[in-house]
Amino acid sequence: MEMTRRRYVEGVEPGKSGAWLGDESFSELERSQLTEIATNWAPQLEGPEALELFLTGDYAAFAKTFDEMAGVPLEQWDVMDGDEPVFHLWLYQVDAGVLYRGGTAEVVGIMIQNGFEFDEDFDEDLADELGDELEAARVRAVQATKEARAFPCSLKSYRFAR
Repeated sequence: MEMTRRRYVEGVEPGKSGAWLGDESFSELERSQLTEIATNWAPQLEGPEALELFLTGDYAAFAKTFDEMAGVPLEQWDVMDGDEPVFHLWLYQVDAGVLYRGGTAEVVGIMIQNGFEFDEDFDEDLADELGDELEAARVRAVQATKEARAFPCSLKSYRFAR
C-alpha cells in the first residue's frame, strides 16, 4: 500500500477576497467527498449549498460557516494498492481528516486530533492490520515528500496506528 498523487491546497490569509478552493479543478468524485466534509462540518447546510460555499464562497462567508478552515492547508492523498486507489485521504483543519473507500464517498474512518478512528461499521478484525499498513504507507509518503522537498506536508502530523 502506498500513498501517492498528493494534492496540496495552501491556506489563505484571513480577509482574502475570492474563493479558497475554486470550482474547476475537482472531479465529480472529489466534489462528492468535499460535500461530505462540508456537510459534516456545517450540518445546517444541504449538500449542494455546502459544496457551493466550500468551493466558491468568498473567504468571509466561508469563515463564518467553516470557522476559518481555509486559513490552513487542505491535503489529499490517494492510497494505492497496485494500480487502483483503495482509499482517498483528505486532511484539513490542522488535525482532522477523512478516509474514503477508493472510488467512492463512503467514509471508512476519520482523523480527530491527528489520530485515526475507523467507522463503527468497519470490520474490527481488519482494523488493526489495515491501521498498521496505513501507518507504514504514511511514514513512506512523508519520507518521500521530505526527499522531494515538497513541503509543507500535513501528513507528517497524523497517525494511523491504533
